[in-house]
Formats: sequence, structure tokens, C-alpha cells
Amino acid sequence: MAGSSSITAGTSRRGDPAAPLRAHLLGPARIVLGERILSDEPWSRRTGRTLLLLLLSTPDHRLPRERVLDTLWPEADPESAANALHMSVHALRRTLEPDLRPGQPSAYVEVRGGSVALRLVPDLFVDVDAFRAAITRSDATTGPERSPALREATALYGGDFLADEPYADWPVPTRERLRRDWRRAVLELAEVEREAGRPLAGVPALEALVASDPTDEAAHRGLMQAYWAANRRDDALGQFDRCLTAMRDDLDAEPSDETATLAAAIRASSPPSPTLAARPASGPRRYRCRRRRSWVAGWESPCCTVCSRIHPCAWSPCSAPAASGRRGSCSRSHAGLQSALRAV
Repeated sequence: MAGSSSITAGTSRRGDPAAPLRAHLLGPARIVLGERILSDEPWSRRTGRTLLLLLLSTPDHRLPRERVLDTLWPEADPESAANALHMSVHALRRTLEPDLRPGQPSAYVEVRGGSVALRLVPDLFVDVDAFRAAITRSDATTGPERSPALREATALYGGDFLADEPYADWPVPTRERLRRDWRRAVLELAEVEREAGRPLAGVPALEALVASDPTDEAAHRGLMQAYWAANRRDDALGQFDRCLTAMRDDLDAEPSDETATLAAAIRASSPPSPTLAARPASGPRRYRCRRRRSWVAGWESPCCTVCSRIHPCAWSPCSAPAASGRRGSCSRSHAGLQSALRAV
């Protein structure tokens, strides 16, 4: 951002580099300035803290003056709102820079040209910015390439936006929008990981989603599908029981047909064989492929060019859909592979 003629953005009034500012707004707000944690105590006016949170949560950290007045003091008359803004800016500057002299420009806060802004100091980090950027990257890609951005987004989401401001009205639209993005990222990550043969990789994020809303059926279904794909049939059915209990206790309702149909399919499926159920969790087994006369490692034999399931053909003929989308061809292509592979 452009600064005034008497100070360069990102420097203090003495010309020293401004201390880095880090803000964690997903969950309870936590703001760190250099090595100082700005808790509630230093603020001479709480509206100074509110103004900082508002600017931090804005994508470019700059808002028109009238927007600030309408957001923070919607019921006040113009003169009272302008006075409140003046005092809030003063309180914010004094908190960020206790040694700032009257009349000296701030290295962090700028009120100029009808706008109120935070200067882009070096090493400015706002978790909301990083979360939005990760969502944007995931939306710009397709397939397995989305996984890193989705993982980053779900890892950054430490809780609902400004969770310690439950009674303030202005954070609500942003909170709801970010939560929708997080929920979508969790469900899409679970699907991407399941399709990549890593069904359990999406479980922690799905569990967090269920913990935040026990009646979220899509999250329950994601967990059921993840456990089912990992041959944890009992866990998948147990997850349905959790969903059923939550729906009845919290909403006095039954799970949707989609959820009930998935549970019925899992219940009708065959339990995993003892050999498959006992496979080590530490890593994939190794196989000696007699056809290719080479060692291979993984849950799936590379001898199969059709099947994309995570279960090795050595244990059972595969009944997964073929890559072409036609069922049956995959099973026929696996004929004889049990005798061609020997687990060691």
C-alpha cells in the first residue's frame, strides 16, 4: 500500500523495519506482533481491536471509510460514527506502536483518501488470506492435483471465523462463507483421497466436520465410504449408527435415503477375509510377480492395468468397475493372477 510522504510502508517512524504481524482468525482470534501476543488487555478501546479484525479479514486489508462506519456503527448518526472511528484508529495505533508520538504516522495503520487500511508490512500473515488462496488454487485444478491445496485449506481451518466473537453481527457473513468453503474442501479432499487409493487420509478432516456439526450427513457418508474402501466394514456401519443417533437426538429425524442406501450397501457387502483384515498398517506388502519376474510393492499389483482399487489381486478376484466404466472386464482380466502372485 502506498504510505504518506513521511514514512515508508513497512517501516517505523525511526526508519526501522516494522515488526511482523501474524493474525490467526480461524477459531479464536490470536494476533502476534513481533514477539508480543496482543491479548485483550492492552486495548484502551475494544473498538480498536474490532477495527483491526475487520481490516485483517478484508482480502486487501483496505476498506472505504463509509463501509467501516456502516459495519461497526450502523445505528449511530454520521457525526457520532466518525468520532468513534477516530478514537478507534487512535487506540489501534497506540496498541500496535506504544511509543508512537502524537502526529507521527503509523507503520501499520493508514487513514487516507476516504479509506482505512493496514499497510502491507513485511511478513504479514493472515490465516484467512492463506485459506482463501488455497481454496482458489484447488478450484483452478482438477483430479489428484487438487489434493495439496485441499490439504492446506483444511489444515489452516482452525475453527469458525472469529469464534470468540459470537455476538457480533459483522463477522457472520464472512464466517458462514468461510465455513461453506471449508466444508466443501473437506468433502472434496475425502473424495480425491479415496479415488487415489488413500481413503483414510481424509478421515481426520471428516471427523472435524462431524464434530462441528454432528448432523452433517455428507460428512458421515464420507467417513462411511472411507472406512468401507479401507475394508473397515464394521467401522463404516458404526459410523452410520453415529449418524442415526445424531439425527434422532438433535433433529428428531431419520437419515436421508442416500445415507440409508449407502448403509444398506455396506451391510450387504461381504466382510473382509481374515488375510485381508490382518494386513499390516505400517505399509504395503511386497509381492513376487512370477509373470514379470520382479518384486513389486503396494496394495495393488501393477500386473493389473485395469483395476484402480486398493486391494491386491492376490487376495481375491477384483470386482471393481473397469477403467472404461464397464463392470466385469476387470474381473476377467484378473483370471489366474492369484497363482501368478506370491506374497512374502
